[in-house]
Amino acid sequence: MSKFCMLMTLEVARQAGAYFVYAHVLFNPSGLDNKGEQMLKVTVELWPGGRESSRRVIATANIVRIKDGALADYEVDLREDLLGEVGETSTLHRYPRWSASVWDLVVRSIAAALNNGDEQLPARPTPPEVPVHESDGLRYVRLREIPEPTRTFFRRNLAYSTRPVIEDDPEPMDCAYAWDWQDFLAGAR
Repeated sequence: MSKFCMLMTLEVARQAGAYFVYAHVLFNPSGLDNKGEQMLKVTVELWPGGRESSRRVIATANIVRIKDGALADYEVDLREDLLGEVGETSTLHRYPRWSASVWDLVVRSIAAALNNGDEQLPARPTPPEVPVHESDGLRYVRLREIPEPTRTFFRRNLAYSTRPVIEDDPEPMDCAYAWDWQDFLAGAR
């Protein structure tokens, strides 16, 4: 099966590492799903400390052209390593092919998947406001009070860390040290 592959790279530097975004345009002449569809796959990789040897895929977007023509239709699916499917499978209708950069198609497709088919980006997320509790001088947060998807990311971050057992809390095993929470938000964990 022969494939045509075009690779584009966008690098966004971060304090503790770097994200690298790869967009692969895959064309299979015999067709994906026997429909002759073309697929754009956007892969987001995390390179801790900027080291390629430590890279791992943290998210993907599959953008499949499902209707040909000057005004094509595209179906979009988003996935994240920890969260699984993100947003809704959406269709971008009547997109004017060859009228803009491929990045315009990528951004509009991702926006549609995150915003119930609307090409506008959803509102910018705000930092989670989580109350800090205290028990016998120990400051802690309750994991159940952390909104998703932040809670999933924080739990993963705490996987091999010591956590307090707060006996006077209704769920004593569902707590984390306040300093771990603050370090996590600051990018220091």
